[in-house]
Amino acid sequence: MNLIYFTCFFGVLPLQIACCQLVETLQIGNLQGDSSYYDIFEIHKGEFWIGGKSGILKKYTETNGLRDVYYPNLGRSILRINKLGDKILIASDQGTLYISEKGEWTTQQFLKHSKSCFYDLMVVDSMTAFICGGRSKIAIGKRVVPHGFILKTQDGGNTWNPVFRSFSKMVWRLKYDTMSQEILALTYSPLGSQVYSGGNRGDAWKKAPWKDRNLYHDLDISSNRELILVGGRSGNLRNQAGHLRKCSIQNENSNPTMNFECLPGGLIWDYTSGEKWELASSGSGNLWYREKNKGSNWDLIKMTTPLNLYEVIFYDENAVLVIGSKKSIFKVTFPMIPNSSLNSVELQISGQTH
Repeated sequence: MNLIYFTCFFGVLPLQIACCQLVETLQIGNLQGDSSYYDIFEIHKGEFWIGGKSGILKKYTETNGLRDVYYPNLGRSILRINKLGDKILIASDQGTLYISEKGEWTTQQFLKHSKSCFYDLMVVDSMTAFICGGRSKIAIGKRVVPHGFILKTQDGGNTWNPVFRSFSKMVWRLKYDTMSQEILALTYSPLGSQVYSGGNRGDAWKKAPWKDRNLYHDLDISSNRELILVGGRSGNLRNQAGHLRKCSIQNENSNPTMNFECLPGGLIWDYTSGEKWELASSGSGNLWYREKNKGSNWDLIKMTTPLNLYEVIFYDENAVLVIGSKKSIFKVTFPMIPNSSLNSVELQISGQTH
């Protein structure tokens, strides 16, 4: 395990402080072409599965560290992991869904989606789930007609039926609004991002009033009924600033006012919030954080290696696991409420790489 030590900057004068964020490097590759990790999911309490490029699949626990998960790997990138009842579902590229039930693995091949990636997998209850995506080339930045789609199962994953199609839009993310019992779908086309809402638990779809010219990649619903969109400008995603927008969803028939925040360092890949913290991970090794519901400015933990940090998940109320490119896995612990005057944290990685 590698530890990261850091210097904090207060204004222009360096200030060493003892009680701050602890960042542990659980893994980081040493080759430019090392596989990326794309998703992380807590399968059991304290047991996290991590999937990524070319079907790489690991599990992490505090006791045993990082271990391989053996399954019928077809070499297709894993993009989403979830649980449907007692089943573990893994959504991947080329229309492939892996299912583990009581330790036995099966593979479902969706021939109509053999040129598409399953980009998100969202579970509503023990029998109902949704898969969304579009052409695989879209996910790696190629120009192609997206042919976006949403599939739904109501029998625990045995059968999946299409409930939404759009040849011109990629469907990036799905979110279940527990209050309205609608499914929200985040789509993107050359005209920009558009949210759709699926009434009757995803059977009747319509355009929602939330749209923007920028590329939004992830969405969430906060505890105070705000829709949160994160992403950035399309084009050179590494150099563009990341964007975060929030708006109320109390009355979706009104013309919503969307609050806008700009975070430098590239596209924001993921947003999450817990009891105490909001976090957003982006390119250039940037992990943004702030105290929840305080209206404070964002503070920055910046890894010295310019990684894409694709996903963040809470390990407990004061710690998160962060995964990204070059086989990077970090554990970040917040032992104190951040100082609002602390602008950034520069991190240095010490120890061997793996």
